[in-house]
Amino acid sequence: MADAGIAIDESLVVIGGRPLRTALVDASDNRFPSDKPMANAMGWTIPAAREIAEALLSRPDRPTAIFCFFDRMASACYDVATKLGLSIPGDLSLVGFDDEFFAAALQPPLTTVELPHYEMAVRAVDFLVEAEGKGTRSASTVVQGQLVQRLSVAAPKGCDRSPSLP
Repeated sequence: MADAGIAIDESLVVIGGRPLRTALVDASDNRFPSDKPMANAMGWTIPAAREIAEALLSRPDRPTAIFCFFDRMASACYDVATKLGLSIPGDLSLVGFDDEFFAAALQPPLTTVELPHYEMAVRAVDFLVEAEGKGTRSASTVVQGQLVQRLSVAAPKGCDRSPSLP
């Protein structure tokens, strides 16, 4: 967004139904209920995704694109878009994260970022072996996922250029 000279509207960045800053503060303070799985505590469920998508897509300044934390959330956005009479990608572009087995079967097929599970597992084991007996944590690492371009992304209506994806 910064490279394109577009300011980020933080009201459009939502985690589990809460604005980004609130969600991050709550996470850093460990204020999530310990008796619930993390997905429920963070609001990373399909019902929560439907509520969030409905709130975002019902705004007067409705976004033209949504990037979902994982593909199941994106599938919930498909449901809400259909309910609201929006077409994908004509009215709304969607991108997921995971490249789950069903992503290619959605109509239209979902553009998503494939997670390199094998490489992630290898690095996790390396960190554990390195940290064994030291009682310290290793530095973080970045594992690059591959963008899987499908048909859920298009330029917004009225825009005369196609979206540029890396």
